[in-house]
Amino acid sequence: MSLRTRFALGLLLAPAAAFAQPTDPGSSYCTAGVNSTGVGALMSASGTADVPLNDLVLQAEFLPPNRVGLFFQGAGQTSRPMGNGTLCVAPGDVGMFRLGAILPTGSGAMSLAVDYEAQTVPEARITAGSTWYFQAWYRDPNAGGANFNLTDGYEIRFHCGGGGGLYEGMSLIPAGWFRMGDHHDAGMGNEDPLHSVLLSAFLMDVFEVTNGEYATFLNCALARGEVTKEAGGVWQVSGAQESLCHTNDSSDSSHIAWDAASTTFSAMSGWEDQPLVEVSWYGACLYANSLSKAHGLNPSYDETSWECDFDTDGYRLPTEAEWEYAARGGSSASPSMFPWGNSINGSQANYAGSGDPFEGSLPATTPVGYFDGNQSPAGADMANGYGLYDMNGNVSELCGDWYEFSYYSNSPIFNPTGPVTGTGRVVRGGGFDDATPMMYLRSAYRIWAHPHYRHAALGFRLVAGRP
Repeated sequence: MSLRTRFALGLLLAPAAAFAQPTDPGSSYCTAGVNSTGVGALMSASGTADVPLNDLVLQAEFLPPNRVGLFFQGAGQTSRPMGNGTLCVAPGDVGMFRLGAILPTGSGAMSLAVDYEAQTVPEARITAGSTWYFQAWYRDPNAGGANFNLTDGYEIRFHCGGGGGLYEGMSLIPAGWFRMGDHHDAGMGNEDPLHSVLLSAFLMDVFEVTNGEYATFLNCALARGEVTKEAGGVWQVSGAQESLCHTNDSSDSSHIAWDAASTTFSAMSGWEDQPLVEVSWYGACLYANSLSKAHGLNPSYDETSWECDFDTDGYRLPTEAEWEYAARGGSSASPSMFPWGNSINGSQANYAGSGDPFEGSLPATTPVGYFDGNQSPAGADMANGYGLYDMNGNVSELCGDWYEFSYYSNSPIFNPTGPVTGTGRVVRGGGFDDATPMMYLRSAYRIWAHPHYRHAALGFRLVAGRP
C-alpha cells in the first residue's frame, strides 16, 4: 500500500454522486447469443486497465452451470455467427490468443486473473497503449446443434500512469461560501478587497504530487511518445512543445533521475514520497491530463492552447478560489491566518528555519503528510478540517488561474476561474524556502510564476469537479 493510500484511509470522504464514475475498466460491444439458461452470457471485468498495477480480472456470467469454458483475446473486432452465438473478436494485424486454461463454469460464472508478466507470446502481450478485445467461449450442449456458445465482446484500452483507483487519495471539499482575501491586514494589496465566493463541491488531493508519482507518469508518457528527454529536462513532444520539468542532471533540486541506458525515469532513493519540485505549470497540466485518460475521464486541458474545459470530468489544477477555500479547512465563519489559528511554529508546517530534520537537504522538503502526528517529532496531526496536508508550507503550489493584481475587485461570486488572459499563473501556500512564515504561509497569500517557470520550491496537487 502506497504512502498516499495509507494516509488517505479514514480521510477520503465518500465522493458525491456527481463524482461517481463506473469502475469497469472496459466496455461491452457485440451481442451475446441466447444460451440454455434463456439469456445471453455477458463479459465484464474488475480491477483496472493500468498495466503497471497488473490487477485485471476478467469475468463471464449467466453461463450454463457445471460446464467448461475459456477466455480469449484478439486485436480486432468482428460480428459474425459462430456456434450458437456471435464471434466478436478478430485477429486484426496481430492474431487471436487463448487466455489461460479451461475453466469450470460452476454455478454459472467463471473468472480469470490476467497476469501480463506471465504472457510468453510476444504478439499477445498486453502493454500500455494497446487495445484488446476479449470474449468467453463455453460448452452448452442444450443450446442447439453447435453445442457451444459465446459471450458478448469486451473492449479494453490499456494504459499506464493511473496510480491508484479513481479519485484515490482525494478528499471531498463540500460546496459552500467564504470571504476570500486578507482578513487581518497582514498582506499586500493584491489580497484585497475581501469578497464573497460561492463554490461547488470538488475533490482535492490530500497530498502534494510526489516524485514517485510523477516519475511513473513520465515513463508512461515517454512510452506513448508524448515527452522527450533533453539536456534541459523533459519537454512535450506535440502540442505546444513546452518544457515540463527538470531532472537531476539538469537541476540538483530535482530528484527525478534519468537513466539513459534503460531510457527510464525514477524517483531517487529516499525521495519517492517527497513532493515533486522543478515542474512547470505545463508539466502539472500534462500530468493531470494523463491521469484523466488513465481513469477513463475526459482531459481538462487543450495541450496546444492550454485552455481548461471546466465542464469535463477530468483532473485539473485547482482554481485560486478553490485552493484558498480548501486551505482554510472549513474555517470560513471565523477565518484565521492559518487553518489552525493566527500563529505558526515548526511543529505545524515546513518553512525555512522550522527545525525539521530535512532542513539540510536540497531541496529542504519534508515527505508529504510528514505533519501527521506519527512522523513529525511534535506528534500533532496537522491535517486541516478537510483532511488536507501541507496546504501551508513545504512547497508552493500551482493554481490554474492567470494572475492579476486587482482581480479581487471584479471577481465573480460563483465559481471564479480567474482572468481570461495574463502572463503568470497563480501560486499559493508558501514553501520550505520562506523564512517569514507569518507572511508567506498564510492561507490568503498569493503570488505568481510564469507558466514555463521551474523552481526548487514549486509543486502542485490536483482537484476534480466542475466549478
